[in-house]
Amino acid sequence: MTAAPSTASRGTVGRVLAETAVAAGITALLLFVASGLLALDGAASPADAFLRSGPANVLGILGVALVVWLLLILAANGLNRHRSSVVKTLTNVVVTLLVAALSLGFWMAFAAAAGGFAALIVAIALVDAALFAIAGVLAIAVTHLAILRTPRAA
Repeated sequence: MTAAPSTASRGTVGRVLAETAVAAGITALLLFVASGLLALDGAASPADAFLRSGPANVLGILGVALVVWLLLILAANGLNRHRSSVVKTLTNVVVTLLVAALSLGFWMAFAAAAGGFAALIVAIALVDAALFAIAGVLAIAVTHLAILRTPRAA
């Protein structure tokens, strides 16, 4: 039989999950608000822009990338659980920028293979990847440097 995890271990796991959930929640909020603002021009109403058009655009282009990003920052937060807030922030920022770049690279390869007007999707993917990168970096900075800052050892 295995021993039950210690209270300290459960607290560490809870903190890792909290850091990941807060960063993902703030990123989603910023990303959907920004995409809703961009969709205001072509949507029938502001409610349509913020609740349907904007999120549908982001999830259509970045849906898989967002799931991969969530899993990667969960792993990074777990691996860096005993490190400083600055190390966690830098690690997660690198992961965010890498996922945004890989997502854009995927859509560029898709457009090159499909040809024709498929190249227009690269412009849409570029905007969505930029919004994701900005929202993710801001959310990670706020999460690790303000909301859930790791206390310094005495």
